[in-house]
Parts: sequence; C-alpha cells; structure tokens
Amino acid sequence: MKIAEPHQTKQAFWRQTMTYITGRKKVEEFLGFLVEGGKILSDDPSFYKTFPNLAEIAVPFLGDWFSIDLLFNSGRVQNIAEKHIADLDSEHIKKLRRSFRPFTQIDIEGNQKVIIAKKPIAYNTNSFLTSESASSILFDLEVQSALIIPLTLPNGCIGSIEILSLKESRGYGAADLALAEELARRISLAVERSLLYYANHTINKNIFPKKSTPYLKENIENKL
Repeated sequence: MKIAEPHQTKQAFWRQTMTYITGRKKVEEFLGFLVEGGKILSDDPSFYKTFPNLAEIAVPFLGDWFSIDLLFNSGRVQNIAEKHIADLDSEHIKKLRRSFRPFTQIDIEGNQKVIIAKKPIAYNTNSFLTSESASSILFDLEVQSALIIPLTLPNGCIGSIEILSLKESRGYGAADLALAEELARRISLAVERSLLYYANHTINKNIFPKKSTPYLKENIENKL
C-alpha cells in the first residue's frame, strides 16, 4: 500500500492517505493480537487451559463468535473453547453451532469440505463467492460473515476454528482471512506441542482432564 502522491487532486490525496493510515492501524492491531495470543498459547502445556483464555481475547476483537473444535482419531469431535457476545439467546446459539461447525460443511459429494480439502471456508453476505444456499443460512441466522479455518498438521486436519460476525458493519475480507489462517497455524502448533509434552511425561491428572486422556493418547499412538 502506497501513501498518496502530492500531485493528486486534494480529494483523491486525502482519500488515499486515510486508506493508508487505516491499513497501517489495522496491521498494527492484528500484530498486537497475535503477540498477545502467542503469550497465552505458550503459558501452559495444556490446550484445555490456554484455548479458553485465547477465546476470551478473540471476542470481540475477531468477531462476535469464536470457537475451537478438535477432531480425534476415534471420530469424536470435542469443542475445546467457545466464546460469544452476551446478547445471544440459547436457541440462536444452538442454531449457530449446528450451522457452522466444520463437520457440518458438506460438499456435493457428501465429503466434509474443511476436513478433506484442508482449506478455509469464507462466507460473506456481500460476496458473490458465497453460494445461494449459504446466503440463506447467513440471513436466517443474522450472520454477516463467517470464517471456518482448518487446523492442520503434516499428517492431516485435526480440527478447526470458527469465527462469526453478526454485525452489518463488519464483513471479513482478505486481511481478516490471513489473520485467521495465521492464528489457526499457531493453534495447530500448540496442539502438537501439548501432545508431545504429554507423550514425554508420565500421565498426570494435573496436565489434562482425566476424561480427555484416552482421546489424546489415541492421537499420540496414531501420530495424529
């Protein structure tokens, strides 16, 4: 992005200058969020402890809804963290969960799009890239934009993050998608680091909740 040239008309000059300043400010805010998120993710070896803390700062900075789901080799899907704005009723929350979990996103052949393709899905009410059926879902659920980003490691997809904007004033663009993908990369590495930490220590109930041990152990034995 280039700052405006002085020889432009006054109106064009100030328009481009303000675009430049706004863009720089957004980049600085994004970097600040990644730094803070990185500190949280490195604060404890257990993602069961750090991911909820990450969700706390993700809303409302990233949007009105933020969640992290992990897929275990047993086929179990577990929501590790979920945070949303306060003024959502319970029925609306249930509908959002059903519509935007990564494992409900099916392609025309019946495959789970996020899991198989390992590519993000972006929905935006103002984007021609969003299908007619998806636009209907967004309208019915009062969602402006949605990002479903896979969490991937070399061996495959281990889950996803979901970010939703319910405000008309905020639609996700290329910069938001890039930030979400970088955050997903860091979350994936945090999962890998936690599993390696777990694998190299005697099982300790203080590290991970006892009920979660079998699923984590299965992932380690199968190398994700």
